[in-house]
Amino acid sequence: LVTVAPTPGVVLLADPADWDSRFLYRALRDVAQLPVRGYVRLTEAQWHSMADLAPVSAEQVRQAARRADLLILKGSAGRLAEGSSARGIWVWPAAGDDAILGDWYLSPSEVSPAAAAFLGQPVDSFPPALQLTPMQPRTGDWVALSAQLGRRGAARPAVFGRDQGRVRRVTVAVDGLWRWAFRGGPSEQSYRAWAAATASWLLGGADSARGVARPVRAVVPNGRPLVFEWIGRGAPSATPVVWTDSTGARTDTLRFDGIGRATVWLKSGIYRYRLGGGGGGTVAVEEYSDELLPAAVTLAAKEPRATRPSGRTAARDWLWLFGLCVAALSAEWLARRRLGLR
Repeated sequence: LVTVAPTPGVVLLADPADWDSRFLYRALRDVAQLPVRGYVRLTEAQWHSMADLAPVSAEQVRQAARRADLLILKGSAGRLAEGSSARGIWVWPAAGDDAILGDWYLSPSEVSPAAAAFLGQPVDSFPPALQLTPMQPRTGDWVALSAQLGRRGAARPAVFGRDQGRVRRVTVAVDGLWRWAFRGGPSEQSYRAWAAATASWLLGGADSARGVARPVRAVVPNGRPLVFEWIGRGAPSATPVVWTDSTGARTDTLRFDGIGRATVWLKSGIYRYRLGGGGGGTVAVEEYSDELLPAAVTLAAKEPRATRPSGRTAARDWLWLFGLCVAALSAEWLARRRLGLR
């Protein structure tokens, strides 16, 4: 039993087109294990695919954004993200009037999900960003890269992120990181590693298509339980679930043990389930069973059948015949002894 959920995977929307969106799209296609689709707005009323520049409608772009697992918004494309169920949102806002032009040299933070991408790399020697939009992270946000104008002055946050409920969000406040990839060498490798680490962290949020739990096996034989494992953040907690089959719907609760697993016993059939808080799918219990299923022992009533004794007697019931055999064997033994035989 296979459940197919159509999703474009990673979707990048760029409005307007620039070098940052182009190089980020190429890097994600190389490092991501999900389908990557990019759409760029080249004219006022027309979107184009970044794969072949084929024109696409705004509605097609909007539908792709709504179904994306990871949604990247570059520039002024944020209005198309309304109603998106993405678990990761990567925001790269357009530079406004408050953007500060100059050579912004970046330095990595020691504690962030993307810190491993810059280990051992001379990030402060990489090509500087071209401009920075002043933005202030919220309390609890992590900062991956900080920027200094001309390597002097106070460091400003350039790349930061946070967990926002069931959605993870990363914001990039600088433009010109494409120069890392264009230069090649260590800066290009760091750019690709940063894109991969950021995408991996964003995709680590709760999957809205599956919810906080998923079945270990979608199909089990009769007499075996369905096992759900906890995949949500934090410690496992009791989760309501609604089962629907041909007879109707009923409500139950998944109670997880110490290792984050919950068992449910169901009769044979096909069931659709919906978890509390979102997520669901289809599971099935086969009629076939590998073993004999335990069942109550029942005895069928039958008429008694009496055995009548026959008129014949068996030879073993004759005692004199047994004595005759013993006497014959004794006589044979005495005769052999007299003849000197053993």
